[in-house]
Amino acid sequence: MRSTPWVAGALLLALLLAGCGRSEGEEFREDSLRPLQQRLERERARVAATLRVVRQRRASDARALSEDVEALAATVRRIDGLVPPRDAQEAFDEYVRALRGLVAQLRRLAPPLRRGDGGALSTVARRVEDATGVVQQRASGLERALVDV
Repeated sequence: MRSTPWVAGALLLALLLAGCGRSEGEEFREDSLRPLQQRLERERARVAATLRVVRQRRASDARALSEDVEALAATVRRIDGLVPPRDAQEAFDEYVRALRGLVAQLRRLAPPLRRGDGGALSTVARRVEDATGVVQQRASGLERALVDV
């Protein structure tokens, strides 16, 4: 059949053109960043669930919380290792700094939990809330930067 090479060529061209519609920012967001953000969200939910059940002055509870926070920190390190589009680098760096700040505050929860220091725990919890807000702001800024790339 003589039309087979032409049909195969047309299909190949259509497949190649179908992949050309994504911007560099969209490709980075969907293929690299979003899967890690989804993992980060699962780990954040696990930290939140652990916080709902921990008891003060229980070393095992403080250890469990620390393990959950360290899993989240590992994902933040993986996000930090990504290479964003050049035009989104500044917004990406701000986002990663905000994530690191959140991890730093989360790491501060275990010691007062272990000691049973409710006042210090409340202070750190407020700082975690503030750091979470900063992450959300920086994530929005990164999203805007990736749209423009």
